[in-house]
Amino acid sequence: MQGGQDLLLRYTDDFLFLTTNKAHAETFQAIMHRGSKRYGCRVNPRKTQTNLLVRHQLLRWCGLVIDPTTLAVYSNYAKYTALPRSLKNTLYLDTSRPVSAWFFKRLLALVQFRCHHIFFSPKFPVACQVSTPYQSHPT
Repeated sequence: MQGGQDLLLRYTDDFLFLTTNKAHAETFQAIMHRGSKRYGCRVNPRKTQTNLLVRHQLLRWCGLVIDPTTLAVYSNYAKYTALPRSLKNTLYLDTSRPVSAWFFKRLLALVQFRCHHIFFSPKFPVACQVSTPYQSHPT
């Protein structure tokens, strides 16, 4: 793979390979599906997402939704909206600590993850758009 037009990101066991070269994408996919004994890794083909066949397909990776045509990055809140109503309205409270401290810690953890520099970097070519923190990815 040549530098400059390819980018490989890994978060624990989730890989994201971005490239403008279709042959590189196909090669990477084949290597990952075949696996590597040397590195002890292989991906599950059923969990693989690609836009090789459907060019405008949104890609989901580590809580993010990436539009490969514009490189726009959105937070993926789909798993929260898919929860049953009974679970959406529940909240576990640690009664051994002050509720305000617990709530602040939980809220901060959620906000910090969603304030990654990838959302604010001027290096990503995204058309001017205004969104609220409550918006999810486009449907």
